[in-house]
Amino acid sequence: MKRRDFIVKSGCGVIAGLGSSAFGKSISNDAAKGDAFCFFLLGDLHYDRLIDHDFDLLSAGHRKQIEHYSRATLENSPFLIEAMKKKISASTMPVPYIIQLGDFTQGLCGSEELATQQLTRFTKWIDDHKLGSPFVVIKGNHDITGPGAKSAYSEVVFPWQSKILNRPIETDCYFFRHKNVLIINFYEHNPNSLEWLLDTLEEEASKSEHVIVLSHAPFIANSARAHWGVYLQSGKRVEDSVTAIEALGRHKAILLTGHLHKYSVLSRKTPQGGIVQLALSSIMKDRKNAIQKELITKDYGLNLINAEPGWDPKSLERRKEIIENEKPHIQFFEYANAPGYAQITVKGKDVSFEMYAGPNFELYKKVNVSKLLEGFS
Repeated sequence: MKRRDFIVKSGCGVIAGLGSSAFGKSISNDAAKGDAFCFFLLGDLHYDRLIDHDFDLLSAGHRKQIEHYSRATLENSPFLIEAMKKKISASTMPVPYIIQLGDFTQGLCGSEELATQQLTRFTKWIDDHKLGSPFVVIKGNHDITGPGAKSAYSEVVFPWQSKILNRPIETDCYFFRHKNVLIINFYEHNPNSLEWLLDTLEEEASKSEHVIVLSHAPFIANSARAHWGVYLQSGKRVEDSVTAIEALGRHKAILLTGHLHKYSVLSRKTPQGGIVQLALSSIMKDRKNAIQKELITKDYGLNLINAEPGWDPKSLERRKEIIENEKPHIQFFEYANAPGYAQITVKGKDVSFEMYAGPNFELYKKVNVSKLLEGFS
């Protein structure tokens, strides 16, 4: 069986077919390269309300988490969302999409009814903010955690996203284009996700000037929790991680990720090209929103592991091994606990990234993504 035939029959194949037909036909690439535009980005939010849980089914640790995220949802998240909304309103460029990178809800509700309630509350919360641009989400692990959560996600989120994108969304692996950018929404846990990603890159990447891949978990280790990455968390698919990273490098992909509740930027070389991976979190512990634990390229190694001292001693040696294996390939790295929102700007061949963090969400970092990728030409 040919790989294309195989993938069309896989869990990711439904939208792959649409992507090359309905999606492709709806996008015009004419005169796209000269028009500047920007996407706004949000990391993990963990939207939560106490009334969305059956507390009799929760452990003490989970109850503590839920209380923390529910408080953040009420007290801090609206402040962040409104700050981003103000920035969007002031933009001199079109903002075709706002992209959220997974774990938009806390999950762990206890039943399909409560999971449906939480997801529906979140979609209304976003809609009520009237952000002015289509709000695209990707699936995170928390969004489908707990009894009935996966079914609730399919029933609530897929129709919501279909309406926002004006095309049928029925799976977590799909792609679309905006002008000269191919945007791949990737979920590693779908059946045959790696084959789908390889096929999509092979068939679609050359049709666009830039390739952006959205993934909740990072592909490249970027925190002390180094094994919480695509094809690394189980510890059984390291070869798949290598295959994916090399394919992404071949197409000079820009990766947008969340999951680990940290800001980071890194560039990584591969045998055939380079990758830039950007990560962010949008969970504010308090309104002070202090920026902490800043690291730079020379810290990629033991200093990165030590940024979370005492975390999961049982996995320490494996995490060290992953970081040490990656270290020779890392060309640039910066890292911080800096919750906020971000903006990625595309102007022809140039791509830049801006992170807004701190107590007033002022510009924290600006990164010339294209320049980082040029180093691999």
